[in-house]
Amino acid sequence: MVHNNATVTDTLAIILASATGKGVSDKEIMSRTHLSYNYLLRYLTVLFQNVLIEYDESTNLLTTSEKGKRLLVTCKEIRKFIH
Repeated sequence: MVHNNATVTDTLAIILASATGKGVSDKEIMSRTHLSYNYLLRYLTVLFQNVLIEYDESTNLLTTSEKGKRLLVTCKEIRKFIH
């Protein structure tokens, strides 16, 4: 994972943040999160099932959906209360 103490929620948020904007390849996400390919697939499955991330077949890039962007904002707001 990203850090030894990173939670599943933290890792999902990092993936969503990475895919915001122009999009990102799965290899870039693996580099940023230090996840193995098998673990990345597990996280992406959760994100796809909840329509939080999208895959563009023409560019082979992952992008955060509007729903995913809203969740990311909520995660950031929650972190403000915790820290």
